[in-house]
Amino acid sequence: MPMADFASLSARPFRCTKCQKAFTRQENLKRHIDSRHTASIARKFACLLCEARFSRSDLLKRHIQSCHPSSQSSQSAPVAQPAPEFSSLSLEPETSISLEDAPIPSEDGSPRALNLVSRSAIQNFFDKFLCNFPIIHEPSFELETCPTPMLEVLVCLGSMYSYAKMDCPRSDIYQSALTAMYKYVEQDRSRYQEGWVLQTFLLLEYYGIYSGEDSFFLKAQRIHRDLVDAMHELQMSHDGTSSSLYDDYDETRNKTCGGTFDEIDSLEQKWKTFIRLECRKRCIYAIYLLDSEFSILCNLRPMVSALEIKYELPCSEDLWGAASAEDWSRIEMQQFSSFNDHDDLFSEGDTPPPQGGFYLAMQHFLNPDRRRKGPLTLRSLWSSPFAALILVMQLQMMSRELTHASCLLERPKFQQRNLSVLTDSQYTQISQGLKNIAELVPKRNTKATTIEEFLGLSTRPDVHNAKSNSPMWHTFWILWHYTAISLSHPDSLLVTGIVETSLPCAVATAGHLAMPRRRETRDIYEDRDVFRILENLECIMVKLRGCDSHDRDLAKDMGSREDPFTTILCYKICLVGWRLVRLTMSEAHLQSLDADPDSLARKPSMFVLNAIMSCLHSVHSNWLLDADELSSVSHRRLEPIVGCEIEFLEWFLATFLVRETWPVGAWVQLVMQESLEKAKEHYEHLCKQ
Repeated sequence: MPMADFASLSARPFRCTKCQKAFTRQENLKRHIDSRHTASIARKFACLLCEARFSRSDLLKRHIQSCHPSSQSSQSAPVAQPAPEFSSLSLEPETSISLEDAPIPSEDGSPRALNLVSRSAIQNFFDKFLCNFPIIHEPSFELETCPTPMLEVLVCLGSMYSYAKMDCPRSDIYQSALTAMYKYVEQDRSRYQEGWVLQTFLLLEYYGIYSGEDSFFLKAQRIHRDLVDAMHELQMSHDGTSSSLYDDYDETRNKTCGGTFDEIDSLEQKWKTFIRLECRKRCIYAIYLLDSEFSILCNLRPMVSALEIKYELPCSEDLWGAASAEDWSRIEMQQFSSFNDHDDLFSEGDTPPPQGGFYLAMQHFLNPDRRRKGPLTLRSLWSSPFAALILVMQLQMMSRELTHASCLLERPKFQQRNLSVLTDSQYTQISQGLKNIAELVPKRNTKATTIEEFLGLSTRPDVHNAKSNSPMWHTFWILWHYTAISLSHPDSLLVTGIVETSLPCAVATAGHLAMPRRRETRDIYEDRDVFRILENLECIMVKLRGCDSHDRDLAKDMGSREDPFTTILCYKICLVGWRLVRLTMSEAHLQSLDADPDSLARKPSMFVLNAIMSCLHSVHSNWLLDADELSSVSHRRLEPIVGCEIEFLEWFLATFLVRETWPVGAWVQLVMQESLEKAKEHYEHLCKQ
């Protein structure tokens, strides 16, 4: 590309996706879209060379002269005719945000990736991975027109769920896709705005984080920095260019809700517009989620603030998964019209939660004010796990920022400190925000006996689409409980200021920091903190137990469906449980030597220990020994109390043994196996005394 053209593109980074005209500012592009590409029945004259529409033929002629001068001779006669009916046009794959451009060919011009594609890997991607990272619109996805780099990363991710041997190593496929993508955007940085480019980079980043290769983890960090820089440079953190399209979409929604279906072409076009805008929105929120995951996993400072993102929350999974414009319109009417046709004569004037944006939604949950009225309402989170996950992630990041500041202000390192560093007001506000969100989502299932129940999938026949009940609910509840626990038991990497540059090292460091320490060097556990932790710990342990241990195949299926970030959250929660077992085990043993047998069960340490150990077997089981056994002064009393650490660690290892899709489970096993061996040595030493 000539330097002059490259400089011109750099000076005009905001490019219209319809006619490829470039602008220097976001506002200019928005004005251009408003005047040229906003769909309306009144604009009958359409350009046959792009999708611009005009209300008068002279405006169309002027557009062709300025934007398509080379085509004036061939388009002089027919272009001034009214636009054809869109009912005769099908939804072309390239109109989807994931397929805006033709596939990027390999260097030899052949579709190299097609020789590497395993149909089962692609199917695994859509069946097992996409539900945990829903940034691609599956109904409009076309494999035949998929860009080559995207196809390659789909194969990489999908093959993680299969034992079939690849024709080519995943590392080579990944590197090929990454090289092609950087070559593509280096020619024009405005290409970061293209939907499929955002999606491909996000998938490459995800694979780089969790694939287990240190070099890929560093590349994932680079991808993330580049995406954040592009988001800032190209002003993609808000819907500036699409606000008019949202207004037009809302206008169409009002018409369809009122029963006007005369213009099927408009409905089809609105559905395609919805797909494009929703994909962009989900990609931006995915950048925020991955940014937060970097912070939680390795204690890296976040690069994206929730205040930057000025999009509305993602839509429901039913609306997102609609297979056609008609299905989309029908589901939309059900969501927006049900129970809203008539005013409730007995209402008290309460205003539903505001939806206007990410910030407004968070403010409602943190500072609910039912007297405040607003024109926008928060769509029910019941059917939008992606939106619910984003809200809980923001509460987690907020608690981390408050904890980080408190460590610098109120926690001198040379003194023994309380475990919880948040003030009562901070704890109360965030905890109340968690409870407010939990009231609007499906209740957690702590007694899952099937893979559907474990992942949050609904098997009820009255549910519109069982597939829309996403497994992300499992991730949501794990993150919800982890956030509740971290309010009282902050992350060890965070409070110690340790930053890791690889995921295996972060897992190992977290395990090392959870190991037993001398009393004078550990934090002070207040009773209220312990019982707050216990309430959430019990829910997670029962959920991780999933099904009866004898059903090995089902347990493995449950573990294989879990995304790696959720697995690491479970690991961190179990480390907290291990610390509680160690903390209460010694105290309970000492109390059992002197306490009255009838009152031993009522001792706080024994109560906590019994609650934790009971979760390893059954919700209704009671691990605590009966009074006759407790009254015995024989050596047998040492075994159930002091030996409970070994039993807990064995359950710990068995839980992560079935999580073998991603390498996270293997890392956890290596770390905890060493801890188990040390616990056995400690137990044998006590038994000899």
